[in-house]
Amino acid sequence: NEIKDKNFMIEEKEYYFACLTRLCLSILKEADIYDSSNAFRTSKQHLWGSKERQLIWEELVERIEQMYQEYENMPNLTQINKTRNVIANAAKYAAISADNGIFKLELPTGSGKTKTGLRYALANAKIYNRSRIFYITAYLSVLEQNATDIRRVVNKDKIVLEHHSNIIEDSEQELEESEDDDYGVRTYLIDSWENLIILTTMVQFFNTLFKEKSSNIRRFCKLINSVIIIDEVQSLPIRVLSNFNLMMNFMKEIMHCNIVHCTATQPVLDSEIMRYKIYYGDNKYDNVSLINKEKIDLTCFYRVDFYNLTGKNGRILLSCEEIYTYIEKELKTFDSCLIVMNTKSAVSDLTEFLENYLSDVEIIYLTTNLCAAHRLDVISDMKKKLLQNRNEHKHNKIVCISTQLIEAGVDVDFDVVFRAIAGIDSIIQCAGRCNREGKLMINDSYVHGKVCIFRYKENLSHLPDIKATADATEYTLRKWGAIQTEDNVINNIKELQK
Repeated sequence: NEIKDKNFMIEEKEYYFACLTRLCLSILKEADIYDSSNAFRTSKQHLWGSKERQLIWEELVERIEQMYQEYENMPNLTQINKTRNVIANAAKYAAISADNGIFKLELPTGSGKTKTGLRYALANAKIYNRSRIFYITAYLSVLEQNATDIRRVVNKDKIVLEHHSNIIEDSEQELEESEDDDYGVRTYLIDSWENLIILTTMVQFFNTLFKEKSSNIRRFCKLINSVIIIDEVQSLPIRVLSNFNLMMNFMKEIMHCNIVHCTATQPVLDSEIMRYKIYYGDNKYDNVSLINKEKIDLTCFYRVDFYNLTGKNGRILLSCEEIYTYIEKELKTFDSCLIVMNTKSAVSDLTEFLENYLSDVEIIYLTTNLCAAHRLDVISDMKKKLLQNRNEHKHNKIVCISTQLIEAGVDVDFDVVFRAIAGIDSIIQCAGRCNREGKLMINDSYVHGKVCIFRYKENLSHLPDIKATADATEYTLRKWGAIQTEDNVINNIKELQK
């Protein structure tokens, strides 16, 4: 074991030397290309100075603090909104005391993590005059939604860069049609990440950390002295975790970054089982979590009950017809239902079946087969209808069949959620789309929403990570015996997660 540990330490050291080499190359490459591209320009590409940045951070902190003050002064605040304000205040105070480090922001779904993370980032940027703020997430649907919210709070488009596949092509098209020089402002910003606030995907982030393309290497140095919010960190594939963990440690210690892993289902990246673990906390490895959950009453976020439809052995498979039977029964009591499948083909098959059998019900199909603009329109329209049901006491019957694109970060509020068996983290994320505001009422009484786990015949051979987590969930359900025979209620989903 001692020899093995020594080998691991040697490998870590060599890895960090490689990271340092990439960092030095990035600094040189960015400086060289900037000087070359601006050599004959009258107007140079803009670089943000320290004093200029600080003025921006002060202005944005004042703006977001005013916003939260308005939240706290709102009349008739629900317990959920009161708790969200308490959480955001705790995050602000954590930002003041946290210089460099890797921290966890683990909170229940629906607790306002995006705005809480932004408040943390702005406060930390102001106190320590950070170079930039990065918001990174794995899902385009989450990024597109949260980018809109962040832009609305910041209200300064010139300092925000949204960088992902759905907008790059449009930007390049605009550049081709313009009469600007060959190396335009937009291209420079994408290649260099010079903006103060960068909203991007995990793919672009990983490209910047590891890929050999010139623009990827150039961007790497722009992470120095930044606040980096990584949302839905649980979505990382297992095969990338060693590289990810080592790079996080390097960025904390050498690049002086403040990194926040934000999710409702925090992965154990600091486990001793990991080949290379993350060293969470500040420079002294203290204060791992930004929020002390023991000091905040979070019971208002526990607003759903979990049900197991896979049987005691976890092997019962439901057909489209059997799923339809369950949904039809639930719609007699509830108004809206979300079904999340693991594959697009399963979503398509179930949608086609329900369209033929469910009457007087709006059926919504949602996968990445829809183009980004159409998908956003569908989600936006669905949100409005769900809000009308909840706030105006309407009873329009709505059923949405979706892939996992909706399970994390999308602010929708269904009465009932069905989830094809997957990892416990995915199931908990789906629960965040159910009775999100705790306002579900039946016969003038507040009730819990329902989250039902089921098995459906899906080909997961090309989705090995989902298959592995689904098998683990099945095994755990059987091992813990957490099923009541009368109504299939899962007693303690948090125990299953452990």
